[in-house]
Amino acid sequence: MWLRPRTEALPLDTHWWHFRNDPKDSSISFLLGAVNLAYLIAALIGATRKRVAYAGLFVLWIALRCAFLATLENPEPRYTLECFPVVCVFAAAGITKKPTVET
Repeated sequence: MWLRPRTEALPLDTHWWHFRNDPKDSSISFLLGAVNLAYLIAALIGATRKRVAYAGLFVLWIALRCAFLATLENPEPRYTLECFPVVCVFAAAGITKKPTVET
């Protein structure tokens, strides 16, 4: 669910996995999935740098949310969208440079 492209609000084929029907829309959907993967990789890098205040609470919230979604019989990918603000915070911490202190 984390890598599924969010194509519901876009003028793309909602059945993006049918490659032969519309290869252009499938390619765009794969690109959007790659963007999600890039966000997650940057968030993992940011989480390991330990620059985010209360990072443990953010990670715990994401873990609890994923555990809850794993218990549902039919979870929808849109339920993971609530975690993406936290992913963006960690990704920002991962791509920024550490500020230098000048004396």
